[in-house]
Amino acid sequence: MSSFKVFHVAPEQPTNLADRTSIPLPGSDLDPELIVNSITIPRPLETDRLRVSLAKTLQLFPLHCGTLKREVTGNAWSIRLTNRPVRLVVGVTDNPGPFSDQWMGETHSDYYEEIDRETMFSERDTPLFLAKVTTWRETGQTALFVCIWHGLGDAFAALHFLMTWSALYQGKPPPGDPTFSKFFLPAPEILSTSSYTSELSRLSYLSLAFEPEFCARRNTLIKEQTVRLDIDVAGCFVDKIWASVKQESPVNNGHVGRGDAFSGYLIAALQGSFEKPVETLFQFVSARGRSATYNGQNLYFPRSTQGNVFVLWSTPITTAPNEQTPRTLAQTLFRGRSSLADRDRLGRALMLTNYLWSRAFAENKRIIDSGFQDAIIINWLVGIGGNEAHFGFPLESGNVDWESTEKFVQVWNANPMKQTDGTWRRDPGGVHILLRLQPRHATKFLEKLRQDMDRLSIEQSYPSSPTSLIRRLQDVESHGLGVESRSTEKAML
Repeated sequence: MSSFKVFHVAPEQPTNLADRTSIPLPGSDLDPELIVNSITIPRPLETDRLRVSLAKTLQLFPLHCGTLKREVTGNAWSIRLTNRPVRLVVGVTDNPGPFSDQWMGETHSDYYEEIDRETMFSERDTPLFLAKVTTWRETGQTALFVCIWHGLGDAFAALHFLMTWSALYQGKPPPGDPTFSKFFLPAPEILSTSSYTSELSRLSYLSLAFEPEFCARRNTLIKEQTVRLDIDVAGCFVDKIWASVKQESPVNNGHVGRGDAFSGYLIAALQGSFEKPVETLFQFVSARGRSATYNGQNLYFPRSTQGNVFVLWSTPITTAPNEQTPRTLAQTLFRGRSSLADRDRLGRALMLTNYLWSRAFAENKRIIDSGFQDAIIINWLVGIGGNEAHFGFPLESGNVDWESTEKFVQVWNANPMKQTDGTWRRDPGGVHILLRLQPRHATKFLEKLRQDMDRLSIEQSYPSSPTSLIRRLQDVESHGLGVESRSTEKAML
């Protein structure tokens, strides 16, 4: 039994940006995908405070109240600043949704709702944002869900929006005004990609654009043939892995970061789960807080920059499969990021990304961003402020990313777990790991984590531990979940 009420929330006052009524969209922002995330907290939120604080937040983020507009000439697109009220749904339900110990990524309409991505580029009034706040009646646990069109920004931009809403809900000053300068970047001055051979080799996936229908079918197939894994591990486990990697052999002149060390460990565990190890690693490299040479100009991207301000950068694994270790893979990650340390090369990568996205969109194509069959994507999000959008529950808040895809590993601060006294607390040093794998690979991957946690005497009685997930996966398979061979998936390519 569920009960919901719909509110339409507009900015406190009609607003614009620098007296403009529309904002141009660079190529890399013409992404039809959605950001769908929930902030979880242990108790209900106050509806009136939610509405008022959302109105104040929209005052600072006017693009969320806009609609897409195609320019009269060419294939240029912009966001019209219409100050249109956004949809806020608030209610209660008897369905536990993501709060269930048995949840494995299933969407339920009481917790999940999408804006219409199919009409976004064809109808002028399709919204670009909505929010849904759902309280599980049994426990009072609450999920604040947002669905944001990816063109408004990447995960960092979405987090900035949520942190602002959270701060204003608590009566605190926002974390800083958003910056919209990225939307005004000129078109990249690229006459031919032949002079970008080095960068193109690292962004080769962007040169392969497909029909939208193909990408939709492929994404559906991945969801049908894989299982979602949401794993929480203790901070002491991460630290012990880090110490082990540092002792193995010097990395990067003797230094290896915690993130690279544990990411290298996860990649090594995945490589041991596949019949054929992958040969390429991808990382998200953000340009926020950095300078880049763009069309011959030195541009600085503040950390508050809105839009998509990153490069999905590939690095080949040059170590032979039988010689790969967490250390060598950590070194591969470091080497890959370091190749974009130069502002000239970072600018060239950003320009090429914009150029190839624009070209694909002009041809009514799409770039595959739902995972790569012959690569592992790693996105280390620990320590970026993800737990600062906590709406007044700093040690008890968590995060649910509803989107997941095969071999795309996301790592962020651990979600809270129920304590013996009934309260919810998060391990400050722990991490949450999200990815999708085919069942046979998932079992091997989880077993590797389970064995290492047992060897290091790490407790695993909680629902999101590797041990618990192995049992749940066995239960799912025993109920007849069949997964076709990878040859079917390869045939689509």
